[in-house]
Amino acid sequence: MSEAAPSLPARQRLTLKILLPMSFGVLILLILFVAIIFWSLDREIQTNLNNKIADIDVSFQHMLDQQVQIMRIQLEQLAQSTELQQLMQQHDRSGLLAAAEPTFEKFLKPLQVSHLYFLNPDQTVFLRVHNPSRYGDLITRHTLQQAVTTQKTTHGVELGPLGTFTLRTVLPWVHNGKLLGYLELGKEIDLLIKNFFQYNKTALTLTIDKRFLKREQWEIGVRMLGKNNADWNLLPDKVVVQTSIPAMLPEILKILQEQQRNPDKPIELTFAGRKYRGRLQPLSDSAHHQIGEFLVLLDVTDTLTDYMRTVSIAVFLYLLATGGFLFFITSILGKTEAQLKTTDDQLVAEMTKVHKSNIQLESEIEERKTAEAALSKIHDELEERVRERTEQLWLSLEQTRQTRKQLTDIITSVTDALIVTDLDGKLQLLNPSAEQLFQCKADDCLGQPLKNIIHDTRLLTQLEEVLQQQLTDQRIQFTQISPDLHKPLFLQARTSIITDETNKAAGMIFLIHDISHEREMDRMKS
Repeated sequence: MSEAAPSLPARQRLTLKILLPMSFGVLILLILFVAIIFWSLDREIQTNLNNKIADIDVSFQHMLDQQVQIMRIQLEQLAQSTELQQLMQQHDRSGLLAAAEPTFEKFLKPLQVSHLYFLNPDQTVFLRVHNPSRYGDLITRHTLQQAVTTQKTTHGVELGPLGTFTLRTVLPWVHNGKLLGYLELGKEIDLLIKNFFQYNKTALTLTIDKRFLKREQWEIGVRMLGKNNADWNLLPDKVVVQTSIPAMLPEILKILQEQQRNPDKPIELTFAGRKYRGRLQPLSDSAHHQIGEFLVLLDVTDTLTDYMRTVSIAVFLYLLATGGFLFFITSILGKTEAQLKTTDDQLVAEMTKVHKSNIQLESEIEERKTAEAALSKIHDELEERVRERTEQLWLSLEQTRQTRKQLTDIITSVTDALIVTDLDGKLQLLNPSAEQLFQCKADDCLGQPLKNIIHDTRLLTQLEEVLQQQLTDQRIQFTQISPDLHKPLFLQARTSIITDETNKAAGMIFLIHDISHEREMDRMKS
């Protein structure tokens, strides 16, 4: 019997148990929030970059369209000149030069038009107004080929041998339904590109693939355009044609080299305290050959600054709100712990009372155990008597089973037909001879009335009267066709009453004997 005073196990502090996982949850939510903010920032920067590139494409194309429209008007004015038409038809090269050169010098050069061609229908040069000494060579440029194929005015940007970009416009020259040849204007657009590169918050760099250039001619073009700081060897497979921020060129070269090794790496650059995100855009000529690339760098410094300011404010507000919430929870938990301490003290007092009650109860239990031991002894003696009686009953049951089996064997072996019914005339037993005689299986007939197997109305009436009057040792003779249908059988049914243990009638036995042989003997005697 334990005499130790009751006590409660040490309780873990409720504040630590709740606040610690809650603080981890708050931290995880903060990390997720910041991660989502930076993911959104990256998406916004990419969207802005895509929009900026699309804007640049539209603006550049718009600039080219404006120039093409001016060149188209100039070509149409030249094509409508009667003097030029006659000189072209007469193949008068010197006269054509004398007539076209004043227009070229006075009107076209101020519009920065640098090339004026008069081309034969076979696409050979009849006259270069800008370089009269060269003529007779075949022109295979894409813009001219398009004009020849479509017989419509065509235009496009093409890369010249000096590494300069020329915007060319070609007009089929038709007079009175006859093709005189082709008129072509060309404008060097390097200055336009340079002016175009001054784009708001954007740094642009243009490179050309060295496969489309020859170094000697490119260096001539560089000196001609006054680009003394250009260097063929800056990049292994490209040359830098234009860059909007020349001081940024060393960093840009690193990016271009890195893109050669790892094209999928995001383009990021920091220069002069500004942060840039970029992307490479392919540059194609009029034949849709990729001849170079635009590196578009978008200044995202202000966007990053705004986002960081927003994130800082949001994190501060989040920490302030969660700090206040945790402080509130801490105060609630402190009160709860105090209440639990009071409850624990009350519980210990109650446990002490219960402990004393248990001691008293254990004493009573010992007394009860003594009484139960005496009862157990009596129970064991009773069980022994029950077991002996059960064995006797089991032996009697086994004897009954054996007697029943013997009776069943006797009934089965009897050659006479045997039918047993209850007082209501329902079949309770048919031996095999009765099954054969009345053509009925016992499993199908048991529980059925006599009329289901006896179809002789006279015989059925006699049997039902004997059963109703409970007459014993009655003899009823009747005739039945044999089961094989070969001959009639003369039968005699004897009755016997079955009684229960109270000597009360419980049923009737009908023993049917074949007396055909006795009848035959009596017939022979008579």
